[in-house]
Amino acid sequence: MIEVQGLSKRFQNFEAVQNVDFQVEAGETLMLIGTSGSGKTTTLKMINRLIEPSSGKILIHGENIMNQKPVEVRRKIGYVIQNVGLFPHYTIAQNIAVIPKLFGWKKNKIDDRITELMKMLDLPDDLQKRLPHELSGGQRQRVGVARALAVNPDVMLLDEPFGALDPITRHQIQYEFKNIESLKNKTMVMVTHDVFEAVEMGNKIALMDKGQVQQLGTPKELIFQPKNSFIKSFFDSQRFELELKVTTLKDIIPFLKTEYEEAQTAKTIQFTEKENLLTILEQSAHIFSEKLQIEVLDTAKNTIQTMPRTALLPAFYKMKEQYEEDLEKLNS
Repeated sequence: MIEVQGLSKRFQNFEAVQNVDFQVEAGETLMLIGTSGSGKTTTLKMINRLIEPSSGKILIHGENIMNQKPVEVRRKIGYVIQNVGLFPHYTIAQNIAVIPKLFGWKKNKIDDRITELMKMLDLPDDLQKRLPHELSGGQRQRVGVARALAVNPDVMLLDEPFGALDPITRHQIQYEFKNIESLKNKTMVMVTHDVFEAVEMGNKIALMDKGQVQQLGTPKELIFQPKNSFIKSFFDSQRFELELKVTTLKDIIPFLKTEYEEAQTAKTIQFTEKENLLTILEQSAHIFSEKLQIEVLDTAKNTIQTMPRTALLPAFYKMKEQYEEDLEKLNS
């Protein structure tokens, strides 16, 4: 869907992006993270020609976007930024309608799409006639997403879309964003400085430093199998929480003891096998019972496996040891 080949950008004598390569398959979300000034936003802006590359190729649907007019490229891509960028003297409805009007949509089709998007993003319909300054920060961010989705683009680019929000609103919008049905088949590239956001929302992560991609892979690969000391140190301050975040119940099941004593009086809490350990520990922390049982639901097989909560961390550490051994063999 999106293929970046040898992408570079020079500003006079400074090379902001150096020979970047990555591929984002249809329906995937790639998170661009890294140090300040690492080239994340410059890379994102080159994908929709807000910044022109010095060299390299950007292919979308197999077509080189350098062979198209910049305005045509941008019309086909949804773009969301941290400060939203709504037109201050346009109503909310007028802001959402900007791109559909450029595409020549009829008024009734535009009105129907605005109503659909307002409902999808949990925005009260009466906000349509208001101006951006009359909305909360969270509401303005939702409107920015609605505007980007207006013509239902295949590709979405997001530059720190939730960065200006307070932590509670940010977490709420992240959750809503992940669960919008029409976004689940979008191909997205998102810039963030928040590693937990990257792990939570991305299928793949590209960690950048000094204009180069230091490692590209799944969140689990970057956390457990860093390719160099920079990558390892980048996550070190939050390593334990991140390791729990990228580890699911399914991951640790092979490392569990085969049998446990039944605890007849134990309390029980159920999760699917895809749930991560950090969420499980957080959600069960208020249950003060040494005998708390975790039920693991395999949704594909419709089976349930039961384990004591006390078994989670020992199995996690065994799994981690296996990763470290594999990494040592790989590097030797």
